[in-house]
Amino acid sequence: MMSADLHRAVAEVLHDLGSEVETLGHELCADPDLAERHLDRLQKIDWFAQHLTQLAMVVGAPDPTSAVGALGLEELRERLAATVARAA
Repeated sequence: MMSADLHRAVAEVLHDLGSEVETLGHELCADPDLAERHLDRLQKIDWFAQHLTQLAMVVGAPDPTSAVGALGLEELRERLAATVARAA
């Protein structure tokens, strides 16, 4: 089992990655021609950023199991809640 310090460090890395991916998406969207040609890929970049940030919330939470219920992304919340339910 990971220590609380390691959990926080992993959460921080996930959050930083999510922020970097989000920034990349914003920078790419600043080019209207690129954005028009690659809208589906830019949406996927946003999807990655959101998931990384939400995973960071769970990993870094004092009670990760409870944090799953607070996730804003329904698909991720349901997927992790199913894992929690199986472990109970």
